[in-house]
Amino acid sequence: MQTSRLTATLLAASATALLLAGCSGQPTGHTADTPSPTPSATIDDAGAPAPYDNACDGKQAVISGDSAPHEIDHCDAIAVTTKGSRITIGSTTSMVVEGSNNDITVDSVERITMLGSNNTVHVDGDTPTVDDQGQGNTVD
Repeated sequence: MQTSRLTATLLAASATALLLAGCSGQPTGHTADTPSPTPSATIDDAGAPAPYDNACDGKQAVISGDSAPHEIDHCDAIAVTTKGSRITIGSTTSMVVEGSNNDITVDSVERITMLGSNNTVHVDGDTPTVDDQGQGNTVD
């Protein structure tokens, strides 16, 4: 009985060694493609902002640039990342406010997520669903 256990252990160890030897750095004949860098999502080759930075690309917009006025007529999703700006938005489905000390007026919005602090959002349409995870924010 002891001999058969020893034999089984030796066979298992030999099989493991053979499998691991197959994983060595030997060439397989397959040549992998060399990775290339991807272009920046926020700046193109000419240094221009991405199409969704302070403008709607048809689906989303990111409002950036501190202490400046911003205006977007309509966009499905808007992220506000500015500080100390006056922002006017037509209509949107969802808005995330990450910045601070902004005064935002929006015609209509369904959902607002507040992550920043001391932002004021004035909604002209129906009252949206608000998830306020920041501090000192108001939605009226």
